[in-house]
Amino acid sequence: AASSAAPVGAGPARAGRCVVVAPGAGRAVRVFSGRGADQGGFFAYDPGFGGGVSVAIGDVTGTPLPEIVTGSGPGMAPRVRVFSDSGQLLSEFNAYIEGFAGGVSVAVANGEIITGPGFGGGPDVRVFDASGGLKREWMAYDPNFTGGIHVAAGPVTNSLTTNVVTAPLFGGGPHVRVFDDSGHVQGEWMAYDPNFTGGVNVAAASGRVITAPASRGGPHVRVFSSSGAVMSEWMAYDPSFTGGVEVAAGTIDLQPAVVTGAGPGGQTGARTGGRGKGWGSPRRVPGPRVSTSRSAPAIPASRQSRSTATSSDGTASTSTRVPTRSPSSNGSGLVTSTSGSRPARRTVL
Repeated sequence: AASSAAPVGAGPARAGRCVVVAPGAGRAVRVFSGRGADQGGFFAYDPGFGGGVSVAIGDVTGTPLPEIVTGSGPGMAPRVRVFSDSGQLLSEFNAYIEGFAGGVSVAVANGEIITGPGFGGGPDVRVFDASGGLKREWMAYDPNFTGGIHVAAGPVTNSLTTNVVTAPLFGGGPHVRVFDDSGHVQGEWMAYDPNFTGGVNVAAASGRVITAPASRGGPHVRVFSSSGAVMSEWMAYDPSFTGGVEVAAGTIDLQPAVVTGAGPGGQTGARTGGRGKGWGSPRRVPGPRVSTSRSAPAIPASRQSRSTATSSDGTASTSTRVPTRSPSSNGSGLVTSTSGSRPARRTVL
């Protein structure tokens, strides 16, 4: 089994409510201010579910306030849910076939929901509207890869265009790819040593791509330009910590910020970073305990199928992966998944 830091997402901040936290070994979503003040929460999934929650925040319904979007973790159908900021369920759908139980990574941009399957699924990026209507999809990597992918969305190549950013989660190299919203590769590079296979968590904002090892790596946060040049880097936690780090990027306290969450074995508390000459100088403030351990579940052979697909580089191949549903079927803050103890940190860009 593999483990990783819980998903963290950041989105538009507004007065009083700018951080959302969803426990990774449970189903509860909690809302915090940018300074870590607890402002309530709600349950995203059934009480008996303990597989964790992937979360993102952004406007997908056209209302003045952003919605909270969740994706189920390993152990249940790949259920995506859209909530109002007060926790009212607005819509829900399965991002992939109901029998797939590897979890779903979610991101939000331009009123759309972007998803990537967890362990056991092909690298199938999908773009939905808020009601679950499938608008576009493509293969982020070789279709034979079934280690899961992490997705992020934000303006990377220019301020007027939203890009989708992906990275492998389990067993893949640290291969970051930047796509336009139609699935065409705009840039790609190795975020760390090409031999590293612990997975990479990604975030995107303000022309930058932020990365951190998902598991089995040091807490090494890197910030890249759209062409893959390293713009900044730092250790988010003690350099000896190897439990994985989740990253997010968004606006908190009216400033663009990077938020990190430590994986299994991390410290407790929340930390924020003030604006300064450099990156990565967080300070401790009261805040949520955030930590998780995510396993890579085995997918029964009865739930897999053979399929032929074309990857983003144009290479066609046949793969065995969890089948996805057909297009016709339907089924401002920080967002994380947690179980145990881990700190959240914010560093102002």
